[in-house]
This record gives sequence, C-alpha cells and structure tokens, in this order.
Amino acid sequence: MGKRAAIVGSGQTHHRSIRRDVNGQELINEAVTLALADAELTINDIDGVVIGHMDHFEGIK
Repeated sequence: MGKRAAIVGSGQTHHRSIRRDVNGQELINEAVTLALADAELTINDIDGVVIGHMDHFEGIK
C-alpha cells in the first residue's frame, strides 16, 4: 500500500475579479497562511503542497 496523505486545512483568498492590492505571490501567501491556521499547523509540519489556479479565467470580467 502507498503512503497516506491528507488534506487537513484549506485557505482561500478574498474573491474578486481583480485584486490590485496584491500580486500573485502575495495571494499564495494569503492562502497558505489561512490554510495553516485552519489546520493549526506551521510550515515546518508540511511535507507537500498542491496549488490550484484557474489561468483560463484571468482577465475575464
């Protein structure tokens, strides 16, 4: 049997069509910070990361 994995927290940034207050890296930082708080973990507890992004919707209003 393979190694087990789990999703123990999630984080979503504020949803808007355009966020002029942050860049892409800052959006990722917001989501990661929220996910870690949700899971009650620190970055040192994490073995792997999955990031989802919807490029095909960028620029559509």
